[in-house]
Amino acid sequence: MEKIKVFCFGNEFLEQDCSAKKIAEILKKQMTNFEFISIRDSFQILNYKHELENSVILDVVKGIKHPRLISLDELKTSSITTTHDFDLGFILKLLDNKAKIIGIPQDYQDVEKIREMLREQ
Repeated sequence: MEKIKVFCFGNEFLEQDCSAKKIAEILKKQMTNFEFISIRDSFQILNYKHELENSVILDVVKGIKHPRLISLDELKTSSITTTHDFDLGFILKLLDNKAKIIGIPQDYQDVEKIREMLREQ
């Protein structure tokens, strides 16, 4: 059976943006039927564009209180004026993303809730 890919976004050097990666580090030891892939910048997801359909994206979402599925329509994209404006939301919309997106609140630590959400996928 092929492992489900879980793409984990965030900046491990910023406390408010590293929850997804911290949780993934714990879960990858416990959930062997998933392949956890750390993504450093949004452009890296382009290397996996053909594998997104049956995968999951874990990322910190500012302003939510509980982890939840995020739809592609909910992703906020700003107008693009420089290359710094190409964020994950823009790239996923460009790719017509088929992955499920699990949004995690900033500073979130409940590994069990994320484990449950991944099992449901």
